[in-house]
Amino acid sequence: MKNLVAKPPYTNGIHFLVELSGCDRSILDDAAGIESILVKSVEVIDTSIVSSFFHQFRPDGVTGCVMLLDAHITIHTWPGTRYASVDLYASPACDLQRIQTILVEGLRASEPQSLLVERGQPAPEKMRVHGHRRVASYILDCRGNLIPDSVFVEKSPGRGFGLFAARDFSIGELIYNSSATLTEWDAEYVVKTDLGKSLHDADSLGYELHLPLIDMWPEQVRHTLARHYDIQDMSSTAILKCVTGEGEREVLITGFDGLINHSDNPNVTMEWSDAKVKFDEEGNPIWEVPTRAVRRISIGEELFVDYRISLFDFVPPADWLP
Repeated sequence: MKNLVAKPPYTNGIHFLVELSGCDRSILDDAAGIESILVKSVEVIDTSIVSSFFHQFRPDGVTGCVMLLDAHITIHTWPGTRYASVDLYASPACDLQRIQTILVEGLRASEPQSLLVERGQPAPEKMRVHGHRRVASYILDCRGNLIPDSVFVEKSPGRGFGLFAARDFSIGELIYNSSATLTEWDAEYVVKTDLGKSLHDADSLGYELHLPLIDMWPEQVRHTLARHYDIQDMSSTAILKCVTGEGEREVLITGFDGLINHSDNPNVTMEWSDAKVKFDEEGNPIWEVPTRAVRRISIGEELFVDYRISLFDFVPPADWLP
């Protein structure tokens, strides 16, 4: 959810909507407990609480609101269906990730979803909505035998899900080959693992296809793309323009590689200089990229890339775990 940040100067505020399914029924029917959770969630906003009001319905359910000096948060709960909806209006600078994490943990929600609307745009056609369900949606399945035998998914301390070595690896040894595809920035991905599932957009799961990466591709890949797109100009700029459809699809999704975390002591690297490329039935490019050990890796060790030089910009957020 790292991209759920409004972009000044056009945005005066953000409207953050959180859908919380699979919640604890008893918590959803406790007005005092609900108030405590909402108050805790807005403590990360640098402002003061003006007032709050909560109402207990019968036979069940709670509705309530916490008013701040320049923000507010509201909630409605349906214990019978284990569902709650939360609306937050606040400054673009507030920590949405932290607020959602507090809500998810407090209500013990197993399936959170969120939507962000930037408010205060100068014209209606410029209103930006992030996380809208009507965008293209894909399933990224990282369960069981759908990932290589050489790795497995496990809880990563402080990071949500992580990717771990299923056996020992020596320096330079191939751990697996990864398939990389291109998609739109706002495409949604349902990430499934044996530990649970979560919803993310492509911007928070992948990374941008840019010129330095294309410069790393072997000549075979560049020539294959040039023939496919009938590119006469073999420059990286021309290849980038054709491959991404002039920027329409420029986010690289590399499957379970999104579960690799960052470190200043990396143990793996993706070797784009040894990549291969093929095309699916619709003519979209699919890269095959070797991932190798850069030092000895022991069984059960988490896989890390170097955050200083890596092409990855994704670290699983805390709310990846259900």
